Amino acid sequence: MEFIADFILLVARLCFGIAFLWSAVDKIINWRGATSYMEMKQIPKISLVLPLSIAIQMIGGISILLGFYAKIGALLLILYTIGTGLKMHDFWTMSGDARATEKTLLLKDVAILGGLLVILALGVGTFAMTS
Repeated sequence: MEFIADFILLVARLCFGIAFLWSAVDKIINWRGATSYMEMKQIPKISLVLPLSIAIQMIGGISILLGFYAKIGALLLILYTIGTGLKMHDFWTMSGDARATEKTLLLKDVAILGGLLVILALGVGTFAMTS
């Protein structure tokens, strides 16, 4: 039974790692689009925030993917997810379709946050580079 749980944790780590890495690479490939979106959301100092965002997603994503200091990676991504969720998906300031869309995106971030908290609390299993 322990093998199955460790295998499921490995698959979960792959899902988390790929999602955050994909998002980071997408920001790099679509730099102008990411910058425009951040401008629309009135993010200050985008020239600093965007590269920092990419770095956190890459470091945290790789950390969880490999199981290399994954609790530290999860903590970084928890802080990132809380910050971006509240700033980028502020549905409470909107109405209509935009409100519904941003509310759904915030709830997605809440679900991701829950998974990251599980990693922080329980670790990543035996199929990892470090505990």
